[in-house]
Amino acid sequence: MKHIDVILQKRDLSRLFSSLTIKINAFLMSKIPPETAELLHKKDLRPYSMFTLEQTNNIVFRLNVLTGDAMPLYDAVMNTRLFEVAGIEGGVAVLEIVEHEELQADKLFERPTSKFKILFASPATYRHGSDYTNVFAIQPLLYSVADKLRLFESIDVTNDEIKALCETVKFPNYKLSSAVFRVKRGSPVLGFTGEMNVELCGTTEQNRRIMMLFRYAEYSGLGAKTALGMGGILLDER
Repeated sequence: MKHIDVILQKRDLSRLFSSLTIKINAFLMSKIPPETAELLHKKDLRPYSMFTLEQTNNIVFRLNVLTGDAMPLYDAVMNTRLFEVAGIEGGVAVLEIVEHEELQADKLFERPTSKFKILFASPATYRHGSDYTNVFAIQPLLYSVADKLRLFESIDVTNDEIKALCETVKFPNYKLSSAVFRVKRGSPVLGFTGEMNVELCGTTEQNRRIMMLFRYAEYSGLGAKTALGMGGILLDER
């Protein structure tokens, strides 16, 4: 597992019909071999996630790679100095690239902490019935994380275990708001952004297991449509 942060030029995104991450995704797919792009799109659980976060003076784009199958996307990012984005004349320039160290799966279990913060940097969502919802619920958000852990890291966390683990988690303080993620014109997806404090109140082993899920979610994304830009989170364990 590894991720890369790209500091992008601040641009006006108000005229885009879809999220900037959707546009960047399309650009990167055009920069890798067509057969690789086709293979990545065919996978039900994709071995990467990405999101963008607007800041005061720039935009941060993060690409998370879960397996070697997605490394062509990583290489494409490393070789890009201008993201050509339909709807933004002149594209979006790369100001800086920050590479992070590769993380091995066993490190996910180290130093379990009982209190930390989560920033939902891009809208998170999950399917509720036939629709996507902006109602926060940690249990369904973690299901897709566990699915990717099982497939890519051979670490099995069942839905029943997730249910039990979630009963040991408290959210003493949070500030969340509904948000819309634009996939394309006329196709908004409901989600939420914001931040929350998390407190783990289980046994040491329970805390290790659910902390592992949250740490992996920084790479896999949390909830649905993480390959398109939703469910991007950042953890603050200080």
